[in-house]
Amino acid sequence: MAVTKIMKIGTAASTGGKYLYNSINYILNREKTEGGLYVGGNSGSEADEVYQTMIDTKKEWNKLDKRQGYHFVISFAPGEASAEQAYDVLKDFCEEYLGDDYDYVFSIHTDQEHMHGHIVFNSVSRTNGYKYRYERGDWEKKIQPVTDKVCEKYGLPKLEYEEDKRKGKSYAEHFAEKNGKPTLKKIIQADIDYVIARSDSYTEFVEQMKILGYRMRFGKKVTYYVPGYERGARREDKLDAGYSTEEIKERIADKDIQHERTQVVSPKLLAAYDQGIRQVMPQKLTSYQSRRIEIFFRTGHFWDRKNPYAVSDAEVRKSVMHIEQMYEECVYILKNNIKSGEELSRRQKELERREKQVKGIRHTTYLMKEDETVRRYEELQSRLKRIPKQDDSFEEIQEQMEKLEQELPAGFHDLQKKFRSLGEELSVIRNEKRILKRIQKSEEERKIQKKAVSQKTGGLFY
Repeated sequence: MAVTKIMKIGTAASTGGKYLYNSINYILNREKTEGGLYVGGNSGSEADEVYQTMIDTKKEWNKLDKRQGYHFVISFAPGEASAEQAYDVLKDFCEEYLGDDYDYVFSIHTDQEHMHGHIVFNSVSRTNGYKYRYERGDWEKKIQPVTDKVCEKYGLPKLEYEEDKRKGKSYAEHFAEKNGKPTLKKIIQADIDYVIARSDSYTEFVEQMKILGYRMRFGKKVTYYVPGYERGARREDKLDAGYSTEEIKERIADKDIQHERTQVVSPKLLAAYDQGIRQVMPQKLTSYQSRRIEIFFRTGHFWDRKNPYAVSDAEVRKSVMHIEQMYEECVYILKNNIKSGEELSRRQKELERREKQVKGIRHTTYLMKEDETVRRYEELQSRLKRIPKQDDSFEEIQEQMEKLEQELPAGFHDLQKKFRSLGEELSVIRNEKRILKRIQKSEEERKIQKKAVSQKTGGLFY
């Protein structure tokens, strides 16, 4: 599988562009490129020529200092791509992603079993003078779509970005060295979150916990012994919801499942059937599903037949809202294939169980806020977002962040993402619970009404 690495080329203390020149010179090594056969770009084919082109661009925009350039490395697995295919991939990528905006040179090295390519490009744009700005997450948002298209064109597997594999310290080790440590429970849970994200099975989870320095005693309940704490141990039943052995196994198995937000659609009443419910309707409905849809249309047609001049605006707004809610309930029942009131109750219990888990896991992520290094790092993240792209001061902020990253515990960025995703999942769960409660309330009111009518008339009530 092809893998991409992204490296920054900084400024040398003595001669500013030394590292840039060395990078260019390295990738253009004639012994590695079949005598220069597999070299391309828009800035020349010799190291001195390419380097001078980039320096001239910097001089033109008066930006000779700080970050000098960037170095991308793309490695293909043995036998995955020929030298010609690899060359074409890099050529197309550079033309589409860098184009005429940046001076660049690329090459394919054929001196190893696997084909691998290098791209070095200028940090300063030759069209507008802005510095190239790469931030965490840009690979997925900006680069991956380009590489996917290029690889598909040549029948090659998609490229993957190889993130920093720095091991770092576990949360336990990190906080054992600090004053005002958070509770052991939070530390254990944070490390469990980190390991779950990197495990494809419970066996792998146990091995990864050992690598972090944990000892685990297996009995009816697992006990975690925390590295860096002489008397630091917690049994799984003393942890929050979401951290029992069974829940950990479930989280490992389900971590790739996406939780979709229920969409609320509000088409015009007369078009509701054709535009909405018919699209999600199974071929055969249960009596429970049919009844909900029948109630929805009876209510809608009742208001459709009413004289619009005989009711107040407030009454109309209230009724439209009620009809939209009923439509939302029908769509929910059909999309989730709820066939009975019992299934509705089971779904509600499952949501309550999951909500408790998510709250427990999300509570652990507040561990980040208790560390001074994390607070400083997040403050810089916030400042970076406010800096416009034409302002080169972003480089100074990024340099400070990179220094702080060496002090952050392993899995910090995963925990940041987890905090955001759990908040979104809680919103989805609460929205779904709101719909379920409304459906249950209307069912209870219907039963009361049915009983009352039956007692008075002895007739049927649908």
